[in-house]
Parts: sequence; structure tokens; C-alpha cells
Amino acid sequence: MNCFNSFCTLRIIPSAIVAAITVTIMMMPAVGVQAHNHSNEDASGHNSIAVIQISNARVNPIFTGMSVTAAYFTLYNTGDKTIRLMSVEGAISKRIEIHEHTMNNGLMKMQEVAGGVELHAGETTHFSPGGYHVMIMNLKQDIKEGDVVELTLKFADSHTQVIKATAKKPSMDHSSATNYHNKHHDKQHKH
Repeated sequence: MNCFNSFCTLRIIPSAIVAAITVTIMMMPAVGVQAHNHSNEDASGHNSIAVIQISNARVNPIFTGMSVTAAYFTLYNTGDKTIRLMSVEGAISKRIEIHEHTMNNGLMKMQEVAGGVELHAGETTHFSPGGYHVMIMNLKQDIKEGDVVELTLKFADSHTQVIKATAKKPSMDHSSATNYHNKHHDKQHKH
């Protein structure tokens, strides 16, 4: 049958060719799934699917003259293996560190965490005042309440996850500890 207006011709296709095309199409989804699974592995063979759920991400607002702030969030490891958070990066500063509070001879001490933070399978890890937290130092801009600061979490298996932390004033129950914390770090880390 000829299509004169569209210059097309319908031809009869032998049944053997139709069968071969049908088998090929039926096999394509299986090939696609296999390729997708391999794409979730990094060069070391680790599965890099994000298994960390992030919630309650916030950063302390700062004011003119302040060069340090802290970020807090909650991480829940939904996987079946321990994952290690190694570092945090962001465009807001070239100097971002994971810190923790520890008790030493009855005195609370703040220090950078060496070797990262283990996030155990099926457990929640809180980054909060008085515990683990992220220090953002050498800030060159103010962070006003409501601003969003983007941070990238880097894990030992080479995968990364982005946090969008909203600038919020500390809650009343942590306000004095947080004010001390910011003043302490502001004095210690001015360069």
C-alpha cells in the first residue's frame, strides 16, 4: 500500500524478522536493570546508594564581625553496615571541621574529631550542642535567620550527600551552651 501524500510505503515484514525483533525487545529491560545496578557501585565496588537519612539540619545565624558558626543535624543509617562520616565541605568556607565535646577531668573540652564519626547500622547519630557538631570557620559573609547553607557530607566509601541547613536561632534550652561555644571557637580560631 502506497502513501502518496507522505511518500511512505508499507511492506510486509517476514515473520522470522518480527520474531527476532520481539525477542530482542523482550530482553532489553533485563539488560537495562543490570546496567543500572552496576552504576550504583563506585570504583572500589562499594554500593554508593544513599542509606543515610538526614533530618533537623540547622545552622546558627551569625552577625557582622562573627567568623564562626556551628551546624547541627540528625543522621540515621538505614543500611546494614557501619558507615564512617569523614568530613564536611561547603562553599560557605574553606575551613569546616567535625568537632565533639568531651569531658576531661570534670571540664568540658571541644576538639576536632580525628578519623571521622562511625554511623552504626540501624542507629541514629545526633550532631547537637554538647556532642558532635560541625564547625564552620573563617566565614566571610553573614548568615541571617532563614538563610540556607549547603554542606556536603563525605563518607569513607567515597559517596557524598548534600545537607541544606536552615539558619535558625538556638532553642532556649541550648542557648547559653551555644553562645559559649561560638565565643570559644571565635577566640580560638581567629587567623
